[in-house]
Amino acid sequence: MSASAEATVVITHEVGLHARPSV
Repeated sequence: MSASAEATVVITHEVGLHARPSV
């Protein structure tokens, strides 16, 4: 996996966490 692809996955994961209400 390239560095940019890895960063994209991390960013997407972070956005997903913030987008959902914490349960």
